[in-house]
Amino acid sequence: MAQHLRVDLDTVHGERKIEQEEKEENFRRVERQYGEFTRSFTLPSSVDPGQVSAHYDKGVLKTNLAKKAESKPKQIKVTVGSEKTVEAKAPGKAA
Repeated sequence: MAQHLRVDLDTVHGERKIEQEEKEENFRRVERQYGEFTRSFTLPSSVDPGQVSAHYDKGVLKTNLAKKAESKPKQIKVTVGSEKTVEAKAPGKAA
């Protein structure tokens, strides 16, 4: 059995080839199964292409797509006058 898998940043392509052969005294049977697939998708602009990883195990493909540092919300402290300190999330999020 042969399995091939290629993952680009926006395309997953796989191919599977299985060949089974059964020999007995009065017959011979060969079964072949071939399958190929391609899936394409668009990655969000917030994904860091240098931090993409994939793991294939037992027919399951798991991908991890990390956000770019500038895309992650950051906590900032805002001082209001001489009163208390208010914490807010940035960018563009209200406290």
